[in-house]
Amino acid sequence: MRTQTNRWFLFALLALSMAAVGYAIYNNIRIKTERIHVGLRGEAARNPLLAVQRLLERHQVPVNSVNSLARIPWPPAADAIVVLPGERQTVSKARAAELLEWVEQGGRLLVEPRFSDSDKDLPVDPLLDPYQVTGRRIDTDETQIALLVDDFPSTSPLELHLPADRWVDWDGIEPDGVLWNEDTPLMLRFDRGDGYLLVMSDSHWFENDAIGEQDHAEMFWWLSHADSGPSQVWLVYQDGYPPLWALLWRYAPALILSLGLLAVVWLISSAQRFGPLMQAPVPGRRSLLEHLSAAGELYWRGGRRDLLLQGARAGLQQRIERRHPDLAVLAEPQRIARLAAISGLPQTEVLTALTAQDPRRPEEFVQIVKTLQVLRKQL
Repeated sequence: MRTQTNRWFLFALLALSMAAVGYAIYNNIRIKTERIHVGLRGEAARNPLLAVQRLLERHQVPVNSVNSLARIPWPPAADAIVVLPGERQTVSKARAAELLEWVEQGGRLLVEPRFSDSDKDLPVDPLLDPYQVTGRRIDTDETQIALLVDDFPSTSPLELHLPADRWVDWDGIEPDGVLWNEDTPLMLRFDRGDGYLLVMSDSHWFENDAIGEQDHAEMFWWLSHADSGPSQVWLVYQDGYPPLWALLWRYAPALILSLGLLAVVWLISSAQRFGPLMQAPVPGRRSLLEHLSAAGELYWRGGRRDLLLQGARAGLQQRIERRHPDLAVLAEPQRIARLAAISGLPQTEVLTALTAQDPRRPEEFVQIVKTLQVLRKQL
């Protein structure tokens, strides 16, 4: 009975514990959905003006985004718009002159100035130096200013948010239009010929992450359609110095292709082979005559002809001592006469073979050796 009571007690305790855990989970752990900003991806991360491009495309405005001013077919249409934000690092004096000439023919150019923090360190800007326009930065506690613009034919003033620490300044030609924030100029318009040049203190307000705020999209629309609808809009979203590989490909494609082909050939030649190496053929054994011929040629080229003759004469002397010992004790004239009689050779030829020293011509050397061989065979 006591065991059964303990068992029921443990069961009740376990049930209470599970109920307590379930209650705690129900009150403290809930499924909750949150949106987390992960940043832009794909084309939007690469092109900060993609949203502007999509806006113009929805309104059937021909538009192209390029990552360099050099990618625009030059010159653009006379009534086109070129949006060129940033520092414009690749715009040289020659390119700036081409841009200003295009503006005179009816082009519309939207740019940012190059910024400076003081009057002593003004940046060189081939495009805006004729107007003596520079961008200025100031220290301020504000981060943004909210600007109401009523210079466009919209139903109500447009609200535009711009950085509070940037503005544009000019000290030359009077602009034809100025967008002010109290006494601070934020945009300048310079009419030039049939076109105009619009200088903005900032261009981030119409980038992907900001064009959907306030009236930024409508503001950009009116800026790009201030006079009439453009026939083409070019958005240059990046105009810094291109990487080295891009410059090499642009100006030396033949060199890059040649190096690539050489690299492929080198990889193929140094890659793992298919199958074992072919066995080198085993060289055949050389005959004794070949070794003797090679040794004789070595002595001849080394100027040791006397050694060759000494060897041949020593062989003949050994044959004489072994087969005709009587000849060995004779005086040289008698021995030469006897050898001539035995071999049938002239005595002068036998004398030359036994006594000639260091013959210079090959044919003489061959004749002496031949005579010595004949004498040896006849004994």
